[in-house]
Amino acid sequence: MNQKLLIFTDLDGSLLDHDTYSAEPALPLLHELQAQGHKIIPTTSKTESEVRHLKKSFDIKAPFVIENGAAVFLPADEFADFRDSLPVDGFYHQSFCEEASHWRRLIDSLATAFTGCFRRFSTFTTDEIMTATGLDKASAARAADRQYGEPVQWFGDEKAKIRFAAALINQGANVLEGGRFLHVSGKVSKGRALQWLEAAYSAREPETVFTTIAIGDSKNDVAMLEAADYALVIKSPVHPPPEIKREDSVFYSTLCGPAGWAEGMQSIITTIKDEAARETI
Repeated sequence: MNQKLLIFTDLDGSLLDHDTYSAEPALPLLHELQAQGHKIIPTTSKTESEVRHLKKSFDIKAPFVIENGAAVFLPADEFADFRDSLPVDGFYHQSFCEEASHWRRLIDSLATAFTGCFRRFSTFTTDEIMTATGLDKASAARAADRQYGEPVQWFGDEKAKIRFAAALINQGANVLEGGRFLHVSGKVSKGRALQWLEAAYSAREPETVFTTIAIGDSKNDVAMLEAADYALVIKSPVHPPPEIKREDSVFYSTLCGPAGWAEGMQSIITTIKDEAARETI
């Protein structure tokens, strides 16, 4: 029976360096795994525009998940019978929540109660996005092209942040904390997207055994770190690791960003091979 890895990887702070956005230390192993037929699946808070650009830059050929699980994009040549409709720019897509305008209205409804505590990402100019994120101008413009959710820059204290999140959740939103922003969207998560995509692959290739790996460094990665067969928590230079409940098959990198990605993935691959060898004895 065939065996394949579905590797769901966060981008910022995980595959990409937190400050430079470089993936260089991880690319040799990434391309080796891809050449072996495994799937490298960007699973991120980033936008469709951002991920499409990065996929081309890194030559990643796989589905991708945007805006913390709000939508999954499937390569049309791999999922040819997924939809009756025509693909857009080579991909079909499946969305799981309302569009961004809905969440912006909810956030704005809290402006008076939380005066001076936050600012919506869509009100930033391109130059302000560059300052807040360290992105270059073209990348900042792609980051602004959000379809399903709204990042929020938080200025208030922790107690106010908890009340703010609770008020949004009471109105049907989901609030996730990333490395730089709070992310407000629907009841979506990277974990649900992982499970949906694993099921889609299993239905298409019933003769293949798929093993899922989730890689992340922030609180918004917890759902997929809990859902995968193996979890890799990447060391962050700016915040403590996310708290996860599981204890089995969890790996923690000692290096940050893409260097930690390569370090941790190599450990997981070795473990998978050792476990397979023991099963054949």
